[in-house]
Amino acid sequence: VLAVDQTLVIHGSMPRLNDTIRATKAHWSRYAAEKRKYTEAVAWAALEAKLRPVTAPVEITFHWYSKDRRADPDNIRYAAKHILDGLQAAKILPNDNYKWIRGFRDLFAVDRDDPRTEITLREVRLP
Repeated sequence: VLAVDQTLVIHGSMPRLNDTIRATKAHWSRYAAEKRKYTEAVAWAALEAKLRPVTAPVEITFHWYSKDRRADPDNIRYAAKHILDGLQAAKILPNDNYKWIRGFRDLFAVDRDDPRTEITLREVRLP
């Protein structure tokens, strides 16, 4: 199995599921605005990082660095949706369906000084 890795680092905090639910309850249009904001931010970050479009299915590792332990991991990993959509908007990932996604891995840690998300795309080519 040949593998090609690319990594994207997004500094700052991504939205958590509870934040999105709270915003949506305040007004129905908030979800669309939030989704657009984070999808575009990820797309720009991918372009600035000069990620190359993937040409084979990928295994994706998300390393979530939070500023504290207040949110549960499943609440944090919700942002993966925005990340995948941003990678598609930047034309790095053709789609987030079964053809292009082989699996996900999530790692969680605390970094009070530099909350961020590190996303590694590993292209998996079977011989």
